[in-house]
Amino acid sequence: MREIQQLNDDVLQRVNLYLDGAMTQEAAANFRSEMNHNPAVSEALHHEQSFRDLLRNSVHRRKASPNLIQNIKDKIRTAPH
Repeated sequence: MREIQQLNDDVLQRVNLYLDGAMTQEAAANFRSEMNHNPAVSEALHHEQSFRDLLRNSVHRRKASPNLIQNIKDKIRTAPH
């Protein structure tokens, strides 16, 4: 059971690295090949991408007010170097 969980964690870690663009080109190519030959990896990628899409489209982000933006810019300009 522990080996299965470790394997799942490994797949999820590689899925996240792939989706984040944090893999080398070679590692990404190997991952795509594995995904094409292993339905479990393909399914994990699909689930993670769907979850990320849900978050991206469902979470309302408040916009910073122009006043806040200007205050931050002013503080950056006056910060000692």
